Amino acid sequence: MNDNQILEKLEKYPTIKSKFIELIEFLERKNLKLADEAEMTVRNTLNGMGENLLETWAKNQEKIESKKFSEKSLPKHRKKNSIGIPPMEK
Repeated sequence: MNDNQILEKLEKYPTIKSKFIELIEFLERKNLKLADEAEMTVRNTLNGMGENLLETWAKNQEKIESKKFSEKSLPKHRKKNSIGIPPMEK
């Protein structure tokens, strides 16, 4: 996969793109001196990215399954043909 293809794919998923940007900005920071602070920053960003990835994956799976279901020739919701319960004799 070349750079342009990667950029095209990231454009489809803006939340994931923003997490990658956060990681790159972290690498470029000069003001972080403590390893603990750096570790927490990276962990939080990666946890957020993981959540976004799983959420996006789940939505995609839902679309795929929904499309499969709708492609089947199953009837959509329709009204019942019942005329009701006949009245009881007295």
